[in-house]
Amino acid sequence: MNTEKGLISIILPTNHLDLDLDKIATWAMDLDAMEWEIILVVDEGKQDFSPELARLSRIERTIELDIVRGSFGNPGGARNAGITRAKGNWVVFWDSDDLPNPQATRRMVDRAEHMEADIAIGSFLVNSKLHLTPKRKLNKTTNLKLIKHLTSNPGLWRFCIKAELIREVQFPELRMGEDQVFISLIDFSSRKILLSDEVVYNYNSLNPNSLTNTFEAVAALDMTIDELANRILSGKTNKLGRYFLLRMYATWAIKIIFRLDIREMMRQEILTIKVLRSLVHCQNLSTSRKLKVIS
Repeated sequence: MNTEKGLISIILPTNHLDLDLDKIATWAMDLDAMEWEIILVVDEGKQDFSPELARLSRIERTIELDIVRGSFGNPGGARNAGITRAKGNWVVFWDSDDLPNPQATRRMVDRAEHMEADIAIGSFLVNSKLHLTPKRKLNKTTNLKLIKHLTSNPGLWRFCIKAELIREVQFPELRMGEDQVFISLIDFSSRKILLSDEVVYNYNSLNPNSLTNTFEAVAALDMTIDELANRILSGKTNKLGRYFLLRMYATWAIKIIFRLDIREMMRQEILTIKVLRSLVHCQNLSTSRKLKVIS
């Protein structure tokens, strides 16, 4: 991955280009071609998006647009395809049905470069309701508070990450929670993290086409918990991994209890044992390494 200094690569997967194109155009048309590139990963599956792809010419006139077409079946595979094409020094992962704020993101990245940070994490909106990233000063308790904050608000779309940090990291090919597994695989231990009050993103949690709003989410989360527990047991995650695992497991268990599915309840017992093993494994690891937080 050869990177260009100052350039931000937007990796943007979509499997509903027919529904998302107009929303993408609302923010993409204003981007500066010297500062941004868009890698649009179109998961076509059995659909033909040729008419929508033809309409992208109006965006291509103002910004470098790299279109990757294929059948990926999950956002993890689509994002991995985008990573291989990214030329920017910084990478962001946005969703095609949300409203990012490129200007605020640019300001945050400029400040991160000035502070020599490797990761920048911004504030955000959920359905237009503000969620500010808390200001932190580096101390003994900061790391635990920061980890808990990121666990409760793990959206990858609020992260800007130096490209060099993700050269050797790949998204698992999962349908749900793949971004949390991805974050847990990044080595934060020797990196500076900028926490910013710039509102960089407006997340739409009400999208009816989102997997999180379907019953399929339970089965998808089952696979993610299993994947993350295996990664933890093999020593491949950072401290965020255990917190993500606990949060996902609690969400999954509650959904299963309400559905009262006997087969899934049996599966829950098997996963519970694996989750407990992975958490014990985490407890036995050294906790001496700290996150370097700046604000």
